[in-house]
Amino acid sequence: MNRSRSIFAAALLSLAAFAPSLAGASSVPSYASLPEASLPDMLHPKDAPESITRSEGPALIHSERAFSSHTSHLMVTALEGRCVTLGAVPPGAVPSGAETAHFRGDHGSVPIRLEQLVTNDAGAASLEIDDGWLDLKTENVRIETTTRVPLARLAKGPTDEIAVYGFRSGGKLHVVLPSKRSLAYVDEGGGVGHAVCGHARLTLDPSSKGGSMILAAGRAILPDKLVAPRPTSKPQQMLHAQLQQRSTGERQRGFQVSVSTSRASRDKEPLLSVSVTWTEEEPPPNAQASNAGFEEEFPDHEVHLLD
Repeated sequence: MNRSRSIFAAALLSLAAFAPSLAGASSVPSYASLPEASLPDMLHPKDAPESITRSEGPALIHSERAFSSHTSHLMVTALEGRCVTLGAVPPGAVPSGAETAHFRGDHGSVPIRLEQLVTNDAGAASLEIDDGWLDLKTENVRIETTTRVPLARLAKGPTDEIAVYGFRSGGKLHVVLPSKRSLAYVDEGGGVGHAVCGHARLTLDPSSKGGSMILAAGRAILPDKLVAPRPTSKPQQMLHAQLQQRSTGERQRGFQVSVSTSRASRDKEPLLSVSVTWTEEEPPPNAQASNAGFEEEFPDHEVHLLD
């Protein structure tokens, strides 16, 4: 496993060395300007209610029970890009969770945390953290508290899927990455993981003497394009050009994000560095649009329409 992690991390580092930077990743805010928040601890199991008779509000999870010869397991899937954490966690731990979580048992209530990245058209972003209880028997959920953490945008790519957000908490930098598709990452300790819910939240320690760094890689859907033949003044060819217009359809392109902090003795505050790069060339239009270049290659070709 350690060898696999090393290979994966080395591959991401090699990509970062040669990949072109994307627009929007050059103006990085200072570390001190980032919003600071206090993340709450999860609820303690000793305070759990005996039962929850019904869920209130919109559906937040989907639950399904699996049975084995001796025990039953409840599998919980968070909805709408949320990340879920179940059960007790050590004080001070603030996990962001995963798309699914499992818990063994069929009675009593356990703590549940749901974390979601929320953005709007104006570019503002925040983390919405719901803490509550899950009844293992009725599978009902009751939310007790909701915490909203404002995020600063550290970098922006050419599509809405590529963005980097951050905030400070407990002396750490928390980096939040949208993850509409599977996002692979290497955390500051060299651990390899995959984010399969709506975002990944990773931490950096700006007080680390050797600096701190995370890497992430994923694939983004490129904006749709309308590919048209070369303009022409001939009426028949103008009609043919309209018929030949095609959408490029869904195209994907690999990208990589690196975020690092460092601080020398002369620095008043940690230095924050963010890089967003492509790892692949832009793919050409798909086969649906392949005939769009016909007019360019044969500009004088006459198009005969049937009567």
